[in-house]
Amino acid sequence: MVTKSDVIRKVGEQTYLDACASARRDAARSDYGRGMGWGEPLADIPHQVTDLIWDGDWPWRVKLRLFFDIYDDMPAYGHLMYVPHHYSHFSQADNQEWWAGVRARLASGDPALAQPLAYSLWCDFFEHPDRVEQAWSELSGESVPEPALRIVLLSSGPVPYRLKRRVYDRLIADPGWHGAIFQSLLNSAFDVFGQIDARDACELLTRLRPGPDTEQLATLRDKLGCSRSWIRRIARLRRRSARQRPSRSAGRAPSTPSRRSGA
Repeated sequence: MVTKSDVIRKVGEQTYLDACASARRDAARSDYGRGMGWGEPLADIPHQVTDLIWDGDWPWRVKLRLFFDIYDDMPAYGHLMYVPHHYSHFSQADNQEWWAGVRARLASGDPALAQPLAYSLWCDFFEHPDRVEQAWSELSGESVPEPALRIVLLSSGPVPYRLKRRVYDRLIADPGWHGAIFQSLLNSAFDVFGQIDARDACELLTRLRPGPDTEQLATLRDKLGCSRSWIRRIARLRRRSARQRPSRSAGRAPSTPSRRSGA
């Protein structure tokens, strides 16, 4: 069985340390860690060691632990790009190992760990029809840490809109999430493989407070075809519906508060 020490010996200790330092500097970029600013031969190190990580007869969970050990030292998309080649072979326990590792690093507060993962999720999982539903389920549930969910929403453009809509509905009552929802809608509209329901998104935009950046909002409205008259109409219908909605207490005898009250 291969260990991290074996990987370090393969490339040489100083080369390994130099590659780790260069990768961490580059991976923290805000462009999903795609910059790959570190040049040859350091940028080639992830590709040199991938066979050591993934080839062999030991269990996938052991390989995943080795993978994350190396990735934490040398966070780079050059490591992550090989995961989809093996993902279909993972058992349920292997999947749990993988997604727990992803969530932990997205929530770590370390941009060098999070940015390459955000990019990999965007192009290797959320754009892939056979992977997107499980990936979204693992990364958008109520137990997912807030920092991780915010990154996931930013990368969620290619996710089917029906899946994103459920998360928007869960979060929209809290204005603290409105900016993240808006960025998700923006990327859903402008990503090459972005998925969005334009009419529903126009309605959703009227519910976001405080309003997002004016220029971005105008750009998104234009892209979706949200006319001002349509937006005003939605607002009027919502106000009318609120006035016509009976009070929760109307026509009911006093009772023990619902278990959902305060939710």
